[in-house]
Amino acid sequence: MSFIFQFILAFGTLAISLLLFLLVRQIGLISNRLNIGNAKGKNLESLAVGTAIPRRDFTSYDQLQAFHIPLHEGEPTYLLFAALSCAKCRPLISKLSTLEPEIVGRLVLMCLDSGISNRYATEIANLGLDKVRIVEAIAFSSEFHILNTPYLYVVDEKGFIASADIVFDGSDLTKTIHQFSKESVKELEYEQIS
Repeated sequence: MSFIFQFILAFGTLAISLLLFLLVRQIGLISNRLNIGNAKGKNLESLAVGTAIPRRDFTSYDQLQAFHIPLHEGEPTYLLFAALSCAKCRPLISKLSTLEPEIVGRLVLMCLDSGISNRYATEIANLGLDKVRIVEAIAFSSEFHILNTPYLYVVDEKGFIASADIVFDGSDLTKTIHQFSKESVKELEYEQIS
């Protein structure tokens, strides 16, 4: 009887050790991907409302489309920072194809995965994301101060942040998008930070 108990105890200890190892490894990969801890004294809070976005010109992950933010004159642009490899982001990304076409036309998925065209092209097609602008944005994560995912920046027609927040699920995303679709971003009152 004691042999079985020792075997179960040893197996349980090994399983817990393996789980802890994988958890620490995953945390390390995420922090490395988002450059957490490598800021060299820079303030990594999210960009404040009223701040100009640090970059306005982008190219799609497949290098077929170049575009400028804001996408349409007089309308907000939505920059959604998420990763196909992120368990929290995946359900949200899969719902992007169900958004109204006019919303999808103003949305940019800033994908925090590297090698999208090689690793995720089939998955992007299967999710019906062919109408969504997708940028391989791993290089922009520190520039845009992305510490959590999924993260949404609403950018006004002049290239300033109108809203910045973590998006928890699809209803949270659509609520924010519809709020800024119904209100004119021009009429939002916030002090632009120069």
